[in-house]
Amino acid sequence: MQNGERKKELSESGKGLIAVIKFFIVPRIASLFIQSAAVRGIVTLLLFFVFAVCFCAMYSKTIKHDAKRIKEKALTLIILTAITLAITVVGSLILGLVLGRLDAANANQDALNEMFTAHILLSSLVFVVFGPITEELVFRKALNGIFTNTTIFIIVSSVMFGIGHGIGIATLYYIVMGILYSLTYIKTEKNVVASFINHAVCNGVGVLGALLLR
Repeated sequence: MQNGERKKELSESGKGLIAVIKFFIVPRIASLFIQSAAVRGIVTLLLFFVFAVCFCAMYSKTIKHDAKRIKEKALTLIILTAITLAITVVGSLILGLVLGRLDAANANQDALNEMFTAHILLSSLVFVVFGPITEELVFRKALNGIFTNTTIFIIVSSVMFGIGHGIGIATLYYIVMGILYSLTYIKTEKNVVASFINHAVCNGVGVLGALLLR
């Protein structure tokens, strides 16, 4: 029994490591060969789609299992999603008002706005569906397979989530968001579908706001 559990842990760690490497390394390698910012943007969007498909296949059993038990922690999910959404809105307003266009993260936001203008449907699907799927499977499911201690997992997952969205003052904002998504994952008994729903709702509100302000 112990050998079986050990093999399962090693398998989860291995899958987690592969997912993390793919997420961080592949886009950087691709960017080395692409000079055009517009093309890089499109490639990034397409990579999120490819990652979502690959990681869903990799963790298909987990996703099906978590989807079946999502109702068990529905109230917890609703409360945490409401809290996360409130912090998302307040945090975005603070970043917009205080940082203006000084922070590097705003350059990233400008690039996102340009992609919205040129590829509204694709961008929306990535930010609301494929992005959250990919990021939750990588930063929550995969990293939890590597770091089984809850405290260490939340710290590592949240910091990597923040750094993954760019280095700048706004990184702290994304770290906080990472903490909230990680807590959603933990408090719903490591249900990655629950953290995905939280993430997708918050991104969806952001996308709606961006579309309304265009």
